[in-house]
Amino acid sequence: DTDVFTLDAAALQPTVLETWSSVGTMLFNMAVHPASGEVWVANSDARNHTRFEPILRGDTWSHRITRLAPRAAPVVMNLNGHIEHAVSPGPEEERARTLAQPLDLVFAPDGRTAYVAAFQSAQVGVLDVAGNVVARIPVGFGPGGLALDAVGGRLYVLNHQAGTIS
Repeated sequence: DTDVFTLDAAALQPTVLETWSSVGTMLFNMAVHPASGEVWVANSDARNHTRFEPILRGDTWSHRITRLAPRAAPVVMNLNGHIEHAVSPGPEEERARTLAQPLDLVFAPDGRTAYVAAFQSAQVGVLDVAGNVVARIPVGFGPGGLALDAVGGRLYVLNHQAGTIS
């Protein structure tokens, strides 16, 4: 299972230069980190290796960002490290902090902050340079597109399900 490919698009016949596996089950968007050059991939990963829902206890997907660097293994950053999976159902405060289905990802020009649209959570996650969630911004239902106006100091969010812009 190969998920991401680097291509030599300038070659007369484009060729594969590098591949990565274990990036995620559903890859949604990629963004190049402006300082490190890493590719960050917004994705969800299914727990397909575990059979039967009673064993999974609702923990069927992880929502994450995977960082890719040349000649290195993928680095997975869980967007929901705060969830205590042994407690089911989780408390409302835990559920309110959860970022589900990360569709889009943009970086501030200096790369110190990234924003990720969490489609199923009606939130935008704010990530630090290491990919840790440091804040959450409530937005309309179904955020899926982001545009950052760094000069104007505004992040625009397309809320697909609400049919609005935040």
